[in-house]
Formats: sequence, structure tokens, C-alpha cells
Amino acid sequence: MKNAIQKLKLSVHKDLLLSIIILLIIMSFYLFNFIPKTLERKNIKSQEYIFTGKYNLKTISLKQINDLPNVSDKLALKIYNYKNKVKKIEDFKKVKGLGAKKIEMLKVYIDL
Repeated sequence: MKNAIQKLKLSVHKDLLLSIIILLIIMSFYLFNFIPKTLERKNIKSQEYIFTGKYNLKTISLKQINDLPNVSDKLALKIYNYKNKVKKIEDFKKVKGLGAKKIEMLKVYIDL
């Protein structure tokens, strides 16, 4: 009976040690960024914004508009709601909160 209890204790200790080792490995992967942190949003200044193409105005999503530099959540929603009425980028002048500078910025990122 004592032999069985000792084997059980040894087995529990091995399992506990294995669990701790696995936990340490997972933590080291996370701490050293081997696993990407996909749920965090990066704060990017508009000067650092990197973009490799243009969005189509008819297919652009609200999130894509919101990710553009110097576009607030409210302004992104206004642009998104008004996008189907636009025939030229200059038509955005009718949207409250969009001035000439922001329209020029939109020309860089949005194509018709």
C-alpha cells in the first residue's frame, strides 16, 4: 500500500513539474514576442503611417476609414455614411468636419 502511495506522489510531482515547465515556455514565448499580440491596437502617429496602396471608395470598410491618419471615430462614420453619394472626392466638402486639408489627405488614401 505504501508503495502505491509513493508512486502516486511521484506521479503527481512529475505532472506538476511538467505543468510548470510548459507554463514557463509559454510565458517566455509571450514575453519575447514569439507569439504575435493580435488583439492590441498600435497607436501610430500620422507621420509614421505606412500605406502601400489606395482603398476603393465603394468597397472601403468603416474600420479602414477609421484607421486613416487624423480621422476620428465620428468623422469616419460620417465619411462611411456619405461615401455612396460621392462622385468625386471633392464632394466630401458637404460633410461637416471635412475641410480642404482632410480632403487632400483622403485623395492620397482613397480612390474612386
